[in-house]
Amino acid sequence: MQPSAVRPPLERIEELAGRAAVPAVRTAIAVLMLWFGVPKLFPGGSPAESLVVRTLGTLSGGLVAGDVARVGVAVFEIGLGVALLVDRCMPVVLSALLVHMAGTAAPLLLFPDETWRSAGIGTLEGQYILKNVVIVAGVVVLAGSMRRGPRDPRGERATR
Repeated sequence: MQPSAVRPPLERIEELAGRAAVPAVRTAIAVLMLWFGVPKLFPGGSPAESLVVRTLGTLSGGLVAGDVARVGVAVFEIGLGVALLVDRCMPVVLSALLVHMAGTAAPLLLFPDETWRSAGIGTLEGQYILKNVVIVAGVVVLAGSMRRGPRDPRGERATR
């Protein structure tokens, strides 16, 4: 082998990480959506059930409540998780995911006594909601990766 053909290990790791990053973020968010969605299918299955039902009831003006709210959110979260795994219609999926994240953040404003212990200190419920900041960041990464176009073997954008 010629010396120029040998690439340093860090460069190979960086290339592999570059290729794996977007699928890893997409899969991680999908797993979270399924992990949090499936328990909501069953009464008492999710520790967030009460908060979900009350939030959706409040946001819908009482039109969506009880088991309909719980199961509706469960199906929506499961659908988002499956759609992320299938990797189709990403603009629609990512938009729906951002709308969902906005809805999940609503209790921070609607029920501050339950979600904040004091200024900047979330209760367990508040922390459960605040972890969604990471999901939103992942959505930004996924959205930013959609229009990158073809890449050369090093993972860099190919020039056209």
